[in-house]
Amino acid sequence: DRNWRGGDPYTLTTPARSMLVAMRDNRPMWGGIIWTRRWDPGTGKVELGASDWMSYFERRLVLPPFTPDGTTSQVSALTTTFTQVDQNDIVRSLVTQAQAHPGGNIGIVADTVVSGILRDRTYAGHEMADVATALKNLAEVVDGPDIAFGVAPELDANGRVIKTLRIGTPRLGQAGSPHVFETDANVIAWTWPSDGTRMATRAFATGEGIEAGALIAVAEDAARYGDGWPLVEAAASYSTVSVDTTLAEHVASDLARAR
Repeated sequence: DRNWRGGDPYTLTTPARSMLVAMRDNRPMWGGIIWTRRWDPGTGKVELGASDWMSYFERRLVLPPFTPDGTTSQVSALTTTFTQVDQNDIVRSLVTQAQAHPGGNIGIVADTVVSGILRDRTYAGHEMADVATALKNLAEVVDGPDIAFGVAPELDANGRVIKTLRIGTPRLGQAGSPHVFETDANVIAWTWPSDGTRMATRAFATGEGIEAGALIAVAEDAARYGDGWPLVEAAASYSTVSVDTTLAEHVASDLARAR
């Protein structure tokens, strides 16, 4: 997080160290971390590649803060456990825990909204699961929360960008009046694609275990067959899931998306 109002361009665009913010009328519209930089001496231009704050948590593991003790068993023994905890609090806790490590705080400020939906989750150290995947898996179960990283519309008292985490209850929805899209006005042309290649009426979700010991959850919408739809199957893997109810939530959500 460098002083974006001025300074040496080379230093200000250092990958993995600096952020990029899109402004409109001095109001932040988007913010993210610069991960790549490409200098073209022929044109004299620098091409930057940036992703929002979620990209940082793709590079962080679900582990409580620890001090390496030099053993090979330390990390495997670490666990992060939630028992009957509001799913929005799980999201906040995963981000807060990641930022509690020395050097790991990038300044994300989370909202305080709760969903009323309680969940159990256990993340074992030996799974080496990254935080972003844990967040996405939680969002993908039935009635899982919407998760959006972004920037506040105003700057803080020091003129710096406020990095935000908004969590749905379970959905964020559209703030303010609905969007209106008008042909020949703000929309020049449009298409309406239909795609049956990802449709399914029966979904499978495989969890922890191998061969005959693997956990496999099934969800099916048999009512569609009477309307002329054929049986179409799809399968997804959730290899770190070892709880039956969690796997059932995943397969139900997969089926809902495949309708």
